[in-house]
Amino acid sequence: MSKPTATGNLETTPLSQLLVYALDKQLTGSFVFQGSDRKKSALYFLNGAPANAKTGQPVIHLGRLLLELGKIDEDIYNKTLTRVAKERALHGKLLVEARALDQETLDAALSEQLQRQVLWMFSLGPQTAYGFYADQNFLERWGGGPVQLEPLKLIWRGIRRYENLKRIDAAVGKLGSRVLRLHSHAQLARFQFSDAERPVLDVLRAKPQPLDELVASGVGDPSDVKRMVYTLMITRHLDLGVPPLGVPSGAAGMPPPARPAARQAAAPPAPPAGRRMPAPVEVSVSDEPSIPSFPLGSSPSSAGPPSSRGAPDSVRGSEPAPLAEFRRELNVRLEAAPSQNYYEMLGVPVKSASAEISAAFYQLAKKWHPDRLSPDFAPVREEAMKLFSKMTEAHQTLTDEQRRRDYDELVRDGGGTEVEQEEVNKIMGAVLAYQKATVYFRKGNLAEAETLARQAKDDDPAQAEYLALWVQCVSQRPERAAKGDWHEFITMMDDAVKREPENERVRMARGELLKRAGQLELAVKDFHWVARRNPNNLDATREVRLFTMRGGDAPSNKRSIAPGKGKEEKGGLLGKFFKR
Repeated sequence: MSKPTATGNLETTPLSQLLVYALDKQLTGSFVFQGSDRKKSALYFLNGAPANAKTGQPVIHLGRLLLELGKIDEDIYNKTLTRVAKERALHGKLLVEARALDQETLDAALSEQLQRQVLWMFSLGPQTAYGFYADQNFLERWGGGPVQLEPLKLIWRGIRRYENLKRIDAAVGKLGSRVLRLHSHAQLARFQFSDAERPVLDVLRAKPQPLDELVASGVGDPSDVKRMVYTLMITRHLDLGVPPLGVPSGAAGMPPPARPAARQAAAPPAPPAGRRMPAPVEVSVSDEPSIPSFPLGSSPSSAGPPSSRGAPDSVRGSEPAPLAEFRRELNVRLEAAPSQNYYEMLGVPVKSASAEISAAFYQLAKKWHPDRLSPDFAPVREEAMKLFSKMTEAHQTLTDEQRRRDYDELVRDGGGTEVEQEEVNKIMGAVLAYQKATVYFRKGNLAEAETLARQAKDDDPAQAEYLALWVQCVSQRPERAAKGDWHEFITMMDDAVKREPENERVRMARGELLKRAGQLELAVKDFHWVARRNPNNLDATREVRLFTMRGGDAPSNKRSIAPGKGKEEKGGLLGKFFKR
């Protein structure tokens, strides 16, 4: 067995930056990871992209993944699983042969399985050593052959879920007041950012700005914004105005797959000159890859990838390595827990039987139960109790038949995590605050109404009604009327109407604001719109009737007066009548 061409550890160079380095250099070969427990994992790269993996502990079996994704049912799963055990054959191959699955679906599942395996490697401790073996594939006879993944998507998913926030803060802190600008050749679509994350990119496109301004803009959670900036920074997708600029990672390498979620067996990426891509091999599950070992704790060699641009995780004082690694993994789990549902927290598929869930929980308890910690781990006992209490709640819920049914319904509706539950609680609190604010507003208690309306709009900004009520309250303050500058509020209400153009309350609120600002022709258009759709709205009907009685023109469909400017009313009396 040859020696590694590069060595290091994940404290100096985290996995995210190894992936960037592999993509930049279009590496073909195997990374081997080995922790202090001597367990080894391997990750094979083909032309810079992960193509196969074997983890130190099982992440998810293919059959279970297909069951979780709804691609096979329990009956097919159990029947083919029996054949797998008897014939020692690959589960996916048997499913395709039995026509329970087509090859395209199998490819997609293998791709998802590989992504989960790589993401699991992001949780390896900082003291994990690695070695890279150029042009060697230790997994050639492991699984069903190479799978094509999108490296940039993997890098983002790993950083979003696992990267230590202290390292990120240290790295992005070095940006200072530099203006963040997207690189002209940025490959942003390949990261597959979510709908909630893309506004950060939209803001940077519209107005390049320093990190502090971007965070203060409220475009996203500050830690999420920093993670995105860190990801774009280490992949050179930001133009920071510092030469040499360089080409963004992936821009000059492998093109994005036509189907990012599946390998493309029919058209694999062309290997560099002198390298031959191994053909997909279907082998017996009894074949165990021969993964080499190497000295632990070795320093990065000169041939290895560059060190992290961020500050390494700090080890408190002179903590022993086992405690430091335990603390790091504990922090990763605690940080991930709020965004995980109970199944993810316990590391089991959604359709697992109660016995499987209990088995997974008891395995976790062996490590995380605070009573099992030795006195040397006393400094982290309190944090371990917090984590284990979350695991215990997950186990109790998923092993109780009725509670699990209720929880599964919550998961199907997109809930089931602490973050989502907090969001639900905020939304419900916003509903109650708005209802109370409405009552106070009708009673003329504007101070209480304003406080509650502000709470409602802050907790659920998507509801235009909440903003409208708050504007109604604030705009009636005596000092606001004396100031006479309504432009800011009218702009807010214009935006609210754009968001919910069919909302009667929002239209009525804007009409009242425009009337107070002296923009009568604009106000009556909103009153007329409300009265036409709801003849029972006596306030809107009265406003339209009074306007026309005093010689006002019939409402048109175009707004002709700029917000905040006002217009002289006909005869001079009309404005006096409408002003409050």
